[in-house]
Amino acid sequence: FDNITENGESIMKKMCVLVLSAILVFTVCFSMPVAAASNQYVLSELGLTVTIPEDYTVITRDTPESDPIFAILGMTKADIVNQFEESNIYLNAISYYSNEEIVITMDENTIDNLSSLKDSALNVVASMLVDECAKYGMNITYYVIYHHAQAKFIKLYFTDAAKTVHGLQYYTVCDGKAMNFTI
Repeated sequence: FDNITENGESIMKKMCVLVLSAILVFTVCFSMPVAAASNQYVLSELGLTVTIPEDYTVITRDTPESDPIFAILGMTKADIVNQFEESNIYLNAISYYSNEEIVITMDENTIDNLSSLKDSALNVVASMLVDECAKYGMNITYYVIYHHAQAKFIKLYFTDAAKTVHGLQYYTVCDGKAMNFTI
């Protein structure tokens, strides 16, 4: 479990940076109009396609430089891509009508696949994630091992220290890629 601990800490640090970045972006963007033209996004680096509700404005690493979202944010595409790369973000979707955000991240991992681990090992990983989150002011209120037909996930419910941000995160590892789907 040494590799899991090291990767878990790294993942949790990145998750916390991601959540804090998401809060900042949401705060800045709350009053912006919706600009999403499509609801399916191919994330080739992760090997998946995701469907996002149409009332979300979506930014990916492939969002064209001419997209008006960059002007609205007061940032260039290079600025956003740099932030995405530093935090391993591949998609950030912001809903201006429902006070929600979806963020997808991915980082390489020494574990090949969470589905190959027994639930007892996954509970150890989840416990380490809970401890790591606490270091960054995030409170995991509940977690469960979630068995989906395509993969096993660690499903985490969390709040920030002030209990103003409430979230749900699905964490999995497939093909050596640790992926977080955070709402």
